Amino acid sequence: MPVTKNALLRYRILDRCFSGAVRYSIDELLDFVNDELDAQGLYGISLRQLRDDIKNMRSIYDAPIDAKPNWGRKCYYVYADEDYSIFKSGISDQDYNVLKSTLEMLAKYKVSNVWLEDVITNLECRFDIVPNTEKLVFFDENRNLKGLEFLGDIIKYTVAHEAIDVVYRSYRGHEETYCFHPYCVKQYNGRWFVLGYESKYGRISNFALDRIRGVKKSNKEFYDNVFFDVDDYFKDIIGVTVPGEDAEILDIKLKFDPDRFPYVVSKPLHHSQEIIDEKECIVEIHVKKNKELIQKIFSYMPQVEVLSPSSLREEIIDAIKRNLEKYNR
Repeated sequence: MPVTKNALLRYRILDRCFSGAVRYSIDELLDFVNDELDAQGLYGISLRQLRDDIKNMRSIYDAPIDAKPNWGRKCYYVYADEDYSIFKSGISDQDYNVLKSTLEMLAKYKVSNVWLEDVITNLECRFDIVPNTEKLVFFDENRNLKGLEFLGDIIKYTVAHEAIDVVYRSYRGHEETYCFHPYCVKQYNGRWFVLGYESKYGRISNFALDRIRGVKKSNKEFYDNVFFDVDDYFKDIIGVTVPGEDAEILDIKLKFDPDRFPYVVSKPLHHSQEIIDEKECIVEIHVKKNKELIQKIFSYMPQVEVLSPSSLREEIIDAIKRNLEKYNR
């Protein structure tokens, strides 16, 4: 269950109660928590919410909260280990300081993904870090991108190796439900994709999150990844579309205009990129051909020329001619 900011505050209050010298019954806990919330201008909580908070602290943080008998009165709540706190990290001071600095940096980012906000909040709670939340760094993001609401659940199911039922709409508008076994999640060009085994047609599939219309845990047993090494799967391509097994790795030579060349050197098109001729501004990459490769080449137009292989050069020339015809009509 995600930890919200208000829940985090209540956990801090309860953490003090469970580890302090004063013993609190459930009713006394409720009064104390609500007094603290009221002092900060926040609404109080119900007894049911308090019991849920105690349950969540036990499940999320393994907090050893015991209900102790109190001589005929209502039992009181304490930590079984008097030295325990959900904020004690068990890591070195050096690691703690590094983590604190990292969380403070992340808190300055303009984060829109709910799953990442949940992760940050949980870590803040675990390590008792209250960062400076001034917005200073902004991601280049598409606020209107669909499917981000599924990202947290998909990552969770991927990590847990659990099958999911995915309602997916193709780019043609056809909607279908698949039993999907997620193996990895990847972001490319501002979009998120999940790669895995799709049971209905017995194939490896790549689903774009912005085309997903629903996700829930499947009752099917998870199908382990026996198909590929996730670390190597994307190494010979640009983007996320992996061509068939028979697709060969091409040695692609590209010549750039002198004013574009320094940018390409500082931000390579692919990790395999090599400088072939610095004076002539020629680089070479070693990748399989897919649609993202073509899109990447066209993103540098008109400051790039494909020198080889000849088949790719002719394909680009043909695409340029067809595009030019649209402007000459």
